[in-house]
This record gives sequence, C-alpha cells and structure tokens, in this order.
Amino acid sequence: ESCAGRSIATVYNGISIGDPPSPPTSFAATFNSLTCSGTVVLSWLTCSGTVVLSWTPGASDRAIEEYILYDNVEMLTILSPTNSYSYTKTLQNNIDYTYSIKAKSCAGRSSATSSRVISVGDPPSPL
Repeated sequence: ESCAGRSIATVYNGISIGDPPSPPTSFAATFNSLTCSGTVVLSWLTCSGTVVLSWTPGASDRAIEEYILYDNVEMLTILSPTNSYSYTKTLQNNIDYTYSIKAKSCAGRSSATSSRVISVGDPPSPL
C-alpha cells in the first residue's frame, strides 16, 4: 500500500501509523548456487553465489514504506514493500555473515532489527 497522502494521524488496521512498525519475522538468509575455488588442504576457499534473503511482514504491519537490508553493518539496499531480495556475492568459507532487516513506516518510524547469521562452512573436497 502506498504512503502517498497519508498523515501521521492516519489509522491503518486500527493502529496509528505514527507508531513504529513491528520487525519483520521469519527472516531467512541462504546461499544458492555456490561455486568455490582455492586450496581445500588449507581450508581456504573463495566462493561466489547468490544470497537469498526472505521475510514475513511483522504482526502489526502498518503502512510500510520500505525495508532496509544490511550486509554485516553496511546498508545493502532499500526496497519498496516486498518479501525477498537476492544478489550475487563473493564469500569466504568458515566466515560468519550477518544479514539484518528493519521496516520503515510511512511516518518515518523504524522497527527493531531482525538479524540472521550464516556461514558458507566447508564445502566437500573435490574427488
């Protein structure tokens, strides 16, 4: 739903949009189509693949203007209301990657942050 023409006093589903939105739930981060190269003996591999982030709007989802996604501490992107995002990234094995999301309402209020930590781990040794 668009934020155009809304005021802070506007009520959305019985809740003022001036209140901060609930954080997104069921936030998931996965790596797909990984291709890795490097020295398996030294446990050093560089992998390239697609990072897929998905979520469900918070329980009191109210007039969400955008979702803000973070890759570790850096802002990754700002999205209009949706429930997924994917992009290609170069990764290192055995390193944790933290992805976070927060919702921003039409009134400019931000939700708490939902986060997920994932790691590439050790891919199987080549035959």
